[in-house]
Amino acid sequence: MSERSYELKGSVFTMTVLHLEDAVPAQIQQLLEQKASQAPKFFDSAPLVINVELLDEVPDFSQIMSAILSANFIPVGVTGVKSNEMREAAKQAGLAILTAGKETSSDSVALHTPKETIYKTPSELREEQQASRSNIASEAESLVPTRVVQGNVRSGQQIYSPGPVVILGSVSNGAEIISNDSIHVYGTLRGRALAGARGNQDAQIFCGHLEAELISIAGHYLLSDSLPEQHIGREVQIRLENEKIIFDKLTS
Repeated sequence: MSERSYELKGSVFTMTVLHLEDAVPAQIQQLLEQKASQAPKFFDSAPLVINVELLDEVPDFSQIMSAILSANFIPVGVTGVKSNEMREAAKQAGLAILTAGKETSSDSVALHTPKETIYKTPSELREEQQASRSNIASEAESLVPTRVVQGNVRSGQQIYSPGPVVILGSVSNGAEIISNDSIHVYGTLRGRALAGARGNQDAQIFCGHLEAELISIAGHYLLSDSLPEQHIGREVQIRLENEKIIFDKLTS
């Protein structure tokens, strides 16, 4: 057998996190089914991490996993474990024990533990962004350099910058670009692009060829099946106007 038949490599993946405030399986299943109905293709068999930080007692992980599977999500691990008893129960249920990245700042959270909080609606997120806008304005006073990425961004990679991001190649399916400012992709955008990640509604997305899985500006997002057909495969500028995502054609 070749010595290189198997190889272990580190990678970064973006996964949805389910934050549990209680552990009622029926309610969990109902919530996930409602969420999945908003974007069936996006959430079909999507991996899901269970956050149990708010739970005081050890939940029945087997029943929770059954509810998650019934909603067509795939439970892969648990985070926020506070006791050895809870840790052992999760391991017995076949769940990986995950540790979130060190949350020293909001930037490090975005870089190391990207997540979608199930219990928050887009309108709730926008309200939070409005409340923090004064802080964002003060931060904008200091110049933030543009991050330039040479070549392509491969599947599973995540690029984050507090300033503008320029990708000189393409962004593959399963890759993710996050910026507090604007995003420029010279090639094809097939993965996810999240501009204005901290509420900057003036942020924009530019790409040479639009085939994105998801685009987002200041918390307003569209999935691939919601992108306007006339702009798919085209060079476009994407911006936010009156709380609505606008697409502008850059070439004829």
